[in-house]
Amino acid sequence: MPALKIGPPSSVVLATTYLDENVRLGKGSRGSLFVFTRKTPLEAARDRKRWKVGGFGVIVMLCATALLSVFAVRRFKAFGTTELAVATAAAVAVSFAMALVMRQGGIVAEDADYEEKYQAQAERARTRALRIQQEKLSGGEK
Repeated sequence: MPALKIGPPSSVVLATTYLDENVRLGKGSRGSLFVFTRKTPLEAARDRKRWKVGGFGVIVMLCATALLSVFAVRRFKAFGTTELAVATAAAVAVSFAMALVMRQGGIVAEDADYEEKYQAQAERARTRALRIQQEKLSGGEK
């Protein structure tokens, strides 16, 4: 299956301004700054397991697409252009697009450990709020 390409080729250039084993800093052609960090081997393994889509899933999606295609062609031949025939054709297109996405590795999270970072940040905010509240209470008693 060919790779799915949408839109024109990008003209953005990213210049690497710093690079070591864990961090890469870059500057985009329009002045945007980028910081890329390498995950630990444990985080990388966790994310590969979380987002892995096997070949079986792609086969199932392609089979569903083929069956929907047969159904859509029969509907068009029997009844012409009806709402159901158009909806079925749209479902065929969506199923095929999903099979292409799954073939290319599935959806990749921009930050797969977001929940862990969010929970840590929320806990720090709660602690800070409690400390401020306690300071107000103790300051009000004086």
